[in-house]
Amino acid sequence: GISLKFREALQRANRNPKCNNKNLALHGVSFSTRKLFQGSSEGMRLKNVQFSDFDCGGNNYAIHAGDEQSRNGDLVYDAITKLDGGIAFNNVPVKMSACIAESQGVVSVAFEDVSGDLNPNGSSTPGFIVSNNVLVKFLAGGSCQDLEENTCLSYCEDVCLQTITVTIDSTPGIYEMVLTNVWDTEFTIIIPQADDSRIRFGASLPTGAFDVSFRNNDGLAVYPNNVDIEMKGAPICTKDATILKIIEANPTANPAS
Repeated sequence: GISLKFREALQRANRNPKCNNKNLALHGVSFSTRKLFQGSSEGMRLKNVQFSDFDCGGNNYAIHAGDEQSRNGDLVYDAITKLDGGIAFNNVPVKMSACIAESQGVVSVAFEDVSGDLNPNGSSTPGFIVSNNVLVKFLAGGSCQDLEENTCLSYCEDVCLQTITVTIDSTPGIYEMVLTNVWDTEFTIIIPQADDSRIRFGASLPTGAFDVSFRNNDGLAVYPNNVDIEMKGAPICTKDATILKIIEANPTANPAS
């Protein structure tokens, strides 16, 4: 960040730190929440990193999740990111933010915090940092607490999540994907973006079985062709399987785990 000695040097030169400019921001680490290259297997992994002196005003974050150029990939989180222990902060009011990603429509992030370094309770209980919206927190389960203002993130303790993507052929009328758990609770994910041939949905799910179905804007079932389910990078935490079963017009067993 901007250390005290650097600030003093700027003062002697009658200059202000750039982070005092509301149109500029200071980020320690900035990364995309979407996979940028076909051969990439995961996103950012942070381990034994110390951030300091990000307390100089403006939209300054030690860890910035989001591609500000908004040019890479679609609106689904698939660059699996982990905080792998030894992350320390000194004079950092806002440790992490994903508001840029949220403003672009990416609302399903789930960053694993292996050692609980960002746990707002200070308990070091491991968990996942997820998008701060009702659906994602409800799906995650556990005890979730919002992080600082202007982060667009929430911290969920004692959960272990598997990120999945579901890709289907572009099908006229499809409006949402529906995940239904064993208690018949429905979680609806509105279509994030479509191209001429394919539609992709994303979610980060706990242990359990989920039926996968699709509906149009009138709430009627739609049965697309070529439904592909992909389990993204496995979490470090220990969990039982997440099992997805596609509901078809003529139901047949089609599980993915």
